Amino acid sequence: MLTLRPGVWRLGVVVTYGALLAVFVAFAVIKLAVGQPGQAIISLIIPVLIGLIAAFRVRRIRLEVNEDVVRVQGSRRPDNDQVPRNEIRTIHYFPSMVSFRGPDGESFWTIGPEWTLRQMVKVAATLEVPLYDHRRSLGMRMATTGRLVYDPASGLVARRKLRQVLQRSISS
Repeated sequence: MLTLRPGVWRLGVVVTYGALLAVFVAFAVIKLAVGQPGQAIISLIIPVLIGLIAAFRVRRIRLEVNEDVVRVQGSRRPDNDQVPRNEIRTIHYFPSMVSFRGPDGESFWTIGPEWTLRQMVKVAATLEVPLYDHRRSLGMRMATTGRLVYDPASGLVARRKLRQVLQRSISS
């Protein structure tokens, strides 16, 4: 059984919370300069509370791969909370969702974008299905054709090709 929790160190999450923290810290510095230390302390407590609420919400979400089913718990995004493991033929990783596809190639189950690509590689390896990445430009824009990231027959495709290119350039 494989159990995964959402990846919190993704670019979008870090940038969003970093910008929010910077705004509140700047507000606190301004309030201290004006001579209002009470409001400065409050403006520093607010991002801590927001962080605790976000951590509590993320902590509830889990992706489980059992012998029979793949299940998401705690997320409001999936169409249903579980699918039979043997129906999944490919996984497609988009910027706004993760799509599980059946034998006909049509998406029959989507989950939210909380999972990192590395976590989806673990899921694909456990399920022994190919994984395609449809992100471009630092993961922010969706591409219609995905690049093969994991192939169950050979393992990680992207890293092996990168390693082969680097070895060729070093030996030349």
